[in-house]
Amino acid sequence: MLFFCLRQSPVEAMGMPSFLDGFSLLQGHSEKVQLSVPDPYHLHPQWWQYYDVDDQELARRVADTITQMQALYAKLNQEDQQATLPLINSFNASLATLSEARKEQAKTLPSPKNISSKYTLDQQLQLHQQWRKLDLDTRKDQDDYEELVDRISKAHNNLDTLFAAYLRGDSQPTSARLMSGLEIMAQRAAVGIAEENKRLLQKEIESQQALLTKLENELSAARYAFDVSNYDDNRLEKDVQTAQAWFEKKQKEISRAEANAIGIRGSGLQERANKQLLAQKAITSSVEEASAWTSLAFHRLKFNLIMHVKQRFTIETSEMRERLHQWREHIQAVLSQRSKWEKQTLQELERIRHDQSLAEADTNVTRLNDTRRRTATETLALLQRLGEDIDSVQWLMSQFEHTLRANSNFLVRWWEDSWDSLDSMWLGLVRTLNISLFKVYDIPITLLTLLRVAMILLIAFIISHALRFGIQTFGSFKTATDKSAFYNICRLVHYFVLFLASIVILCTIGLDLNHILIVLGALTFGIGFGLQSVATNFLCGLRILFERKIKIGDYIELKTGHYGKVTEIHVQNTVICTSEGIEIVIPNSELLSEPLVNWTMNNDHRRLHIPFSTSYNNDKELIRRIVSEAAKQVPCTILDSAHGDPQVWLVKFGDHSLDFELAVWVNYKKKSFTESKEADYLWAIEGALRQHNIELPTPEQIMHVKSSQLAFGKS
Repeated sequence: MLFFCLRQSPVEAMGMPSFLDGFSLLQGHSEKVQLSVPDPYHLHPQWWQYYDVDDQELARRVADTITQMQALYAKLNQEDQQATLPLINSFNASLATLSEARKEQAKTLPSPKNISSKYTLDQQLQLHQQWRKLDLDTRKDQDDYEELVDRISKAHNNLDTLFAAYLRGDSQPTSARLMSGLEIMAQRAAVGIAEENKRLLQKEIESQQALLTKLENELSAARYAFDVSNYDDNRLEKDVQTAQAWFEKKQKEISRAEANAIGIRGSGLQERANKQLLAQKAITSSVEEASAWTSLAFHRLKFNLIMHVKQRFTIETSEMRERLHQWREHIQAVLSQRSKWEKQTLQELERIRHDQSLAEADTNVTRLNDTRRRTATETLALLQRLGEDIDSVQWLMSQFEHTLRANSNFLVRWWEDSWDSLDSMWLGLVRTLNISLFKVYDIPITLLTLLRVAMILLIAFIISHALRFGIQTFGSFKTATDKSAFYNICRLVHYFVLFLASIVILCTIGLDLNHILIVLGALTFGIGFGLQSVATNFLCGLRILFERKIKIGDYIELKTGHYGKVTEIHVQNTVICTSEGIEIVIPNSELLSEPLVNWTMNNDHRRLHIPFSTSYNNDKELIRRIVSEAAKQVPCTILDSAHGDPQVWLVKFGDHSLDFELAVWVNYKKKSFTESKEADYLWAIEGALRQHNIELPTPEQIMHVKSSQLAFGKS
């Protein structure tokens, strides 16, 4: 792989297109180019292939290159010598290092011993610790390898830029061209060393991964070759008692350390340094107490496991599983606290560096700061050992669970395996849901956060729907109450529930009050620029609900001539339904800014004027009586003392008819024969007149013909 990369141009080595590709094709180099010692004045695009040879030939060519560089240096003037000397020395040193690196082989790790037929618990733990250390080293080397690959890629990009400028420049042997060529040669030689380091690191990683696989196989085999014959029961029990006594001692020490940490007063530099020192000692005592508990858990697990294998286990399996579950939860709590202790300790080291610069002249404070630094460093070392001890306890718990499962019947094992599979799937799902998608004010928003937001909104809509249904059901029994009032209450309840849901969502995301105010400010800013119409319609909708000049059930007539009944009032718009069943959606802002006629704004009563005509030879009093009685039969007619009976007025003497007008008060929201009240009364008037043989006017046209005598001449 390395040989292939070195045979290519810098960009080709990264698998990327380069301007050098076309150059090579034009030259027709299908085979390796025969090159001489690179000349910085006239570098060939494939000059680095000169060093793409075996180790023995490479050593000779490196020597030839150094000799030629010395001869070139001797020919330069004093000024150019001073400018080029660092580059020449760097290139020569890199070539020498490259020659040695080509000969170097990757480190070989010692292979593990053959798998034994028996393993004690201590031997298994030692294998696990060896595997864990190797796994950490492998992960670190993989990170170093990826970082090295990234640096090599960037170096190749930089070399491409330099070489492109070199080819575009003047080909004359000037000082500038010499410096440019030497710069390219020095950087390419350094990249060659980095590529050799990458090769060696890759080989080491492959060797580590192979050894990891062997250790995993040995650990797997050791589980089924568990030997407990050499363990003394009394010794194991004594270890548990010793760990218990040590844990109790550390519990007392942590109480004293925490009491000392809160007993210091004063605000001077020395008092503050002493306060921070005692606080760090309290953290150290907490870490020691956690380590003592971890050691106690380890020895108890070890004792119980060995007793179980020896079949001297006096505790029920179900009870032991419950204990394992409790220990695992406690371990997780210690791990969480360990992260906090580490963060606090690193912050303490940062404070020490800051405080040291403020108290350089104060010897006492300087001495306290040195003590603080030593204490913090010791705490970090204790935290590292605590992490290793926790890993050992977790491994021992997994061994115990494996042993319990192996000694269980088929159904129990099947249930536990199924439960473990479901638990693993659940943990994988939780990890996937907790992947950060984006951030809002440095707060990561995950898929789980979005699901919680959707769930809160769904619950809010369900609660809003239930409350509105209850209010509407209650309002249906209150026949005397204006139903539009209940509609307004329902809309306000809906908005209030959604507002509370929005606050809960912002708090769920993790935004505090300041962030919420910032978000509201951003929304206000956005409304001012791009959401003006949305905000205007929303505010107009609230005005419509509160001012009650337009209510559900009102009959309104718009400036456009549309006429209908108000059926819905929403946040952004209002819906009216015409008598033809056509629903018209009108923005709320237009309802308040444009003139309209509300026929039923303050009351449902309205006086209609229905014109009709009869012929001249009819009795006016009879017409008044029968038309008035006919009007009373229409269902929407109001018959009370306040409005009076329907009246019939003679309004005009027409050319061929008497023109009357029926003036009648109607309840406009009350249903009648048709949706048009005028049509109802015209129907009733025509029927009453026909019933009483009242003659309706018939237009007449009279033609007058004037006779005249026509004279015809003789032919």
